[in-house]
Formats: sequence, C-alpha cells, structure tokens
Amino acid sequence: MTNVFLSFLEISIPISLIIAVLLLLTPFLNKRYAAKWKYWIWIVLALRLIIPLGGNGEVPASDRQSQRETLASSESEKTASDALADGTARGRVIVEIPARMTTPIVTQSEKEGGNISVLDIIALIWMLGSLLFISVHLVSYFHYKHQILKKGKVIKDNDVLRLLLKLKHELHINCTVSVIEYPKAASPLLIGFCNHILVLPKEQYNSEELFFILKHELVHLKRGDIYFKLLFAVANAVHWFNPLIWIMQKEATVDMELSCDERVTQGTDYATRKAYTETLLSTLHKQNAKRTVLSTGFYGGKQIMKKRFKNILAKKRKKNGVAVLICAIMLAVSLGTLVGCSITKENAEDGSGPLGTEDIQDENSQTDQPSPESTPDNNVHDSNETESVNADEPAANLQESSMQMAESINPETFPVGEYHDDMDSELIISKVDDKNYSVDFGIYKSFYVEGAVGSYDADSGVLSFSGTDLGTESVISADVIIQGDNLLVTLTQSEHLTGETFKFEPGQP
Repeated sequence: MTNVFLSFLEISIPISLIIAVLLLLTPFLNKRYAAKWKYWIWIVLALRLIIPLGGNGEVPASDRQSQRETLASSESEKTASDALADGTARGRVIVEIPARMTTPIVTQSEKEGGNISVLDIIALIWMLGSLLFISVHLVSYFHYKHQILKKGKVIKDNDVLRLLLKLKHELHINCTVSVIEYPKAASPLLIGFCNHILVLPKEQYNSEELFFILKHELVHLKRGDIYFKLLFAVANAVHWFNPLIWIMQKEATVDMELSCDERVTQGTDYATRKAYTETLLSTLHKQNAKRTVLSTGFYGGKQIMKKRFKNILAKKRKKNGVAVLICAIMLAVSLGTLVGCSITKENAEDGSGPLGTEDIQDENSQTDQPSPESTPDNNVHDSNETESVNADEPAANLQESSMQMAESINPETFPVGEYHDDMDSELIISKVDDKNYSVDFGIYKSFYVEGAVGSYDADSGVLSFSGTDLGTESVISADVIIQGDNLLVTLTQSEHLTGETFKFEPGQP
C-alpha cells in the first residue's frame, strides 16, 4: 500500500504543475480556442492521474522500493553518485522522504512482525480518505437516482417523446433514454451510466425551451460526459490530498458545460443562440436544490452563467486547439516520468543532512550512527495546504412585492443615472420632464431597448416604460420601483422573460 501511495504521489506533483499553468492561461485559452479543447486536456490529465505508469524504461516506485529493501544490508554505504550510476535517479527530480519516516515504530508486538512506520500510517490515511471520498459520491448518486425513480413521474406526452426521438436521430443516439418529471430536480439533468434517465423539473416549458433542454442533455449523452464526470471524481478521490486536483475537477465541469453549449449552438445564427441563453436564464433561479456530482445538468450559478452567455454569444470564431491538446498530452506523459520518490540517507560522518539517496542501515551499522534526536533532518519538505472553496453561489430570488419596499421612500421625481447588476445588465434612466423619462435597458445581452418612453407615478412609486427590442423588434415593457439605493425592474411584457424581476445597483456597468 505504501508503494502504491508513492506511485500516485510521484504523478501528482508534475500534473499539479500542468494544472497550475493551465489555470494561469485560462483567460487566453478561453478567448482564443473553443472550450472543447481545454475540456479534453482535463480528461487527459485525469487519466494520467489514475494511471501512474513510468515511462522510458523507468522502474515503478513499488519495484524500486522492493529493490532498496533487498539490497539494504549490502549497500548501506551507497552514495548519491552510485544511485545516479544505476539509472534509478538519472534525469529525474527526486522527492526525498526522510529516513525516519520509514523507521519502524517500536511496539510490544515487534517480535511478532507488528512494526509500522510513519510512512505506512500516512499511506493508510490516504487510502481511507480515497475510499471515503468515492463512497460518499457513489452513495449520493444511488440515493438520488432511487429518489427519482421512486417519486418521479414518467413523461408520456407525445410532443415531448416525438421531439426526443427526432433529436436522438439527429445526434445518432441509439440507446434508450427515459424522460421523468421530478419535482425536486434542481434543473434539467441526465443521470444513469447504463439506464439513462433525462430528468425534468416540474415546470412549464414552451416548445423552444424544451428543444434546447432536450438537445443539451442528449449532447451530454452523445459525448459520454456522465462517464467523464466519474473519471474526474475518481482522480479527485485518489489525489484528495492535492488541492489543485479539486480545482481541476471544478474547472473541468465548467468547460464541459461550455463545450456542450458550443455543440448545441453549432451552425446556428445569432437569434437562435440568444434564444438558447434565455432558456439557460430561465433555469438560473432553480440552482439551489441538491444534486449529485455524477450527473449532468444546466450547471452554474451567476458567474458561470455569465461566462456561458459570453461564450455562446461570441461573434468571433475561435481557433482549432488540437496543437494545444497535443502539447498537453506530451507534457503529461513526459513530466510524469521525471519525478521520483527516494528515502534520504543520514550522514554518519557529520550528521548534517541527506545525500539524496536511500540508505537503510542494518542493525549492526545503526550502533555507529548518531541518534535521531542529535541528527538534524534537512529533507522534510512542507507542502502548502491550500483549501479550494469555490462553491457556486445559488442565484438569489429577486422577485419581491411592493409591500416589501421601504414605505418611507416616495420621491416626487425618479432617480436618474446609470445602474447595473452583477451580470453586466444595463439600465440608464434620463429625465425628459417632471413625469416622463427616457430609458435604455438590456438584460444579459438577451435583448436591448434604447430610448424607451417611461412615465413615473409618484403616488405608487412606479416608473413604467415600454420600447422595442433592437434585435427582434418585439415589444418590451417593464415597471421599475425603488428599493433603498437600488432599483427593481419587473418585466411586464417580453417574448421570453415576462414576470422576471432584476435588481440593479447604481454605478457604471
């Protein structure tokens, strides 16, 4: 078990370096290349993390450890140059493990072979942590799926089934997909590794929204994203001690959704892509329910949705990233063979530090060596444990009744100026006369109204305006009320978002 832990530790270090570089380059890669290429890089790295095989003829960590133990008594005086000569450390970065970590802890059962070292204890903790991690996810998955099958309702609507069949034929999907309505579903999602289930919340969707929802989840099924999510979970379980692997899993999930969006909207015009973002927007307020990691869905809080909207509506065509993918594969394979683990050697002459290679002293030679208390250990490498807390914030419900407004605020004139929300929506109010105002208004790049005519009723504290969407030429109407220093805009008429309420803060967008 100790040898297996050392093998995974050897691969975790170089892959972490690649992950750190990718995270630094993410803004550049997202702007220049399609999201699917970075998503494939994450898949390659996850595979490398769970397959710690040496390359270029290198001896695996487990075999090297066995060789050290076999030759310990005859090579107790071996130096660092000897280690390089036998090829076990040539061209490699050696992570030195203090010799005292492999020294057996004396116990009463020592005569019965019950010795155990600090390194053995660390390996045991690692194994228990990995089993606990993956067990929690599997139990959560099976429980959630059981709840769906138990409390969900199989959809038999002909229109839904006909659309599902059409999209399966279009995407060349031959497997069976069941459609179940589950009231507690956070959003539309796909679950099931063998028997695939497409889960819909208990919501009323129009034909356009239903088309995008079904196609989105079927694209996940077509690409096997449910299995890749399992791959990332296993990689995270094996390397749970490495915070960069946690970040990698979260970034991979985001890129999975970005690449799925690209596939759904591939070859469509701007109007269709905008309609798709409006479908995503309609699920924004339903992201606070529980879900399992081992499923796909309309993933994301506000910040993730904002990134997805920008990616979907981007007008500039992104480049092919196959060269970046090949470079990442080569780095993952080559760097994985350049890191090794070694046990440090205590210097008997000056007691100052290790020589960089393992030296297991036999019982006779240990009597001539200084005690562990008198010999400083300069080879302990502390690892900076950083906690990755990047949980997606649930979208706040912005719909508030006028009874919740501060009753003391009832100005004779409406506050003019520029307002924005946390997704770069725009609200600019200009005064025409005492009761009439001009309004420029846009929501998440889904629609934009310029120079809308608005009138203010000081008694009710409501500014009502109406204008024409510059993209679709449809009528957009809304009511604006004051809430403290902020404004609440409720859509009273629009093509897709009627009844939605948005909160705007003063200042430049």
